[in-house]
Amino acid sequence: MMTLENKVLAEVEKMVDFETGLTIGQMEMIQSVRETETGVVKIDFMPTSPFCPMTIKLAIDIKRTA
Repeated sequence: MMTLENKVLAEVEKMVDFETGLTIGQMEMIQSVRETETGVVKIDFMPTSPFCPMTIKLAIDIKRTA
């Protein structure tokens, strides 16, 4: 049986970065997914660059997907 954390990670990793055409999973941007309380997850991700102009959009997209 998949945990909520695994289900969320599986969905988020499918997201495609439109600039590179790679998935977030392929780019290994997700650092961790933790269930902080029942039904609530915290996702830590690292953009490919500290100056990535798409960081805010990626964070919003990840939140919507999760």
